[in-house]
This record gives sequence, structure tokens and C-alpha cells, in this order.
Amino acid sequence: MLIPRFSIRWLFLLTACFALFSPVLAAGWRGESWAAGVAIAVLFLVVTLIVYAAAFWLAWSLYRVVTPAGGLGARAAVTRDTKEQGAGLDAGTPVEEPRER
Repeated sequence: MLIPRFSIRWLFLLTACFALFSPVLAAGWRGESWAAGVAIAVLFLVVTLIVYAAAFWLAWSLYRVVTPAGGLGARAAVTRDTKEQGAGLDAGTPVEEPRER
């Protein structure tokens, strides 16, 4: 899911953050140097987070394309339940397939 679920609480929090930040933007627009610096710092923070998210998305997409069976699904074929293996292993622990002699 690309866009996660959100609640009205998050919407209220986002609105409150924008309401607190808008006077800083207004002061920066009027020429206050401290406010312009804060606004530029927040802008760079947002741009950095967007670039990191885009890089993660690109790496994740390439992983899904390059890895057989679309990622970890190929590994699920060699996992077994603890009832089959014994009580010493965690559930879903990958095990080696028996080798032919």
C-alpha cells in the first residue's frame, strides 16, 4: 500500500503544525532574517526527505524486479513449520533442502 491509512487525529496534527509554521513564513516574507533561515531549513528538510523516499522507492522497485518471485516469496518455499522440524527452531525459520547423494 503506497499511501497508508490516516486518522482525523493526524489531519488535526498536520493542520496545527502548518498553523504554527505560517507566522514564521510570514515573518520571513516580511524580511526577518531569522524567519527566512528557519523557512529555508524546513524547506531543505522536506526536500531531503522526499529525495530519500524516492531513492528508497527506486531501490525497492529494482529489488522487486531483479529478485525472482518478486522478493521474499522465493524464500518462503524453503521454510517449514516448527512441528515438522522440532521444537528448537522458530516458526518459519529457513532450512536447507536435503542434498541428493
